[in-house]
Amino acid sequence: MKWIKNKWVISSLLLLAIFSAVLIHHHLTAKKDDVKYNDYSIKVDKILLFGDKQQYVVGLDKKGRDTGAEPTQNYLVSQERRMQERLANNNHQLEGDYWYLILHDLRTKDFKKRKIDLYKQLYRYDYRLQPWGWDAVYYNGKDYVAVQVTLKEDPDTQNGRSRYLFLDLETERFQEAPQGFDTKTYREEMDMGFGPTNLQEAMDPYHAGIIFWHLSFSGFNDKEKFPKTANINLYQECPEMVKLVQEEKIFEVYLRKGQNTKESVFEDMRHWFAPIGQDKIDVVATNPKTGEQTPINSYQEMEDWWSQN
Repeated sequence: MKWIKNKWVISSLLLLAIFSAVLIHHHLTAKKDDVKYNDYSIKVDKILLFGDKQQYVVGLDKKGRDTGAEPTQNYLVSQERRMQERLANNNHQLEGDYWYLILHDLRTKDFKKRKIDLYKQLYRYDYRLQPWGWDAVYYNGKDYVAVQVTLKEDPDTQNGRSRYLFLDLETERFQEAPQGFDTKTYREEMDMGFGPTNLQEAMDPYHAGIIFWHLSFSGFNDKEKFPKTANINLYQECPEMVKLVQEEKIFEVYLRKGQNTKESVFEDMRHWFAPIGQDKIDVVATNPKTGEQTPINSYQEMEDWWSQN
């Protein structure tokens, strides 16, 4: 009887152990299945370059739409990113998270790709940090991605807690950004105006403007469409760009940083929006109060005219 009783106890314990193992496995599996991820990837399937020096660029997805990929001078930068959903307001790497920067080399015929593990390189520099976002920049003759970071213990980027690091795209190493650098100021460096001039009047039908390192064609709607035909150099020299804007697949092209200055962009606009057969528009600024007209031969003269009128 004692042997039978012991056998029953052992059998019961074995069944209990098996049952517990099944419950634990089910719990772990269910917990794993409950984890959700958000995908923030930017996949570039086609790259187009425009201009006599290929100084304007746009990266398109498989449907021919703008991806938002950003250029430095030598690279178009996109990303592969997956982030686990979380209740806490943080951006450090959790299990299953990844964040890769994809570099498309604009100097090569096939736009050769290279991948940088953003988390890996950042934690190699300082494991206490977490990344929040990035901007492609060109600074002092080098290609960088400026990454906004905070300490992991800080919940967000508000109240001056964040700073920028520069990721050197050649060495793939982080370094401190120049003191006082911020991407807002950097973007505003290439924010240009052309009015009140005949150049602005020539650009107005296309809603064209230079805004934060972009040649923008914005503000069209169901009642007003981008012109189908036009007798200007832009339509003759950049038909693929025009077609994409007409089809509402892109609303801007990107200025390659390091290959564009305010003066060079001013000259490009004078040429692209001039009538076919004319090299460039002879720009004239008109004082709206007096009607006085002043020839403008450079963007510096444009800025000087504004300061005096």
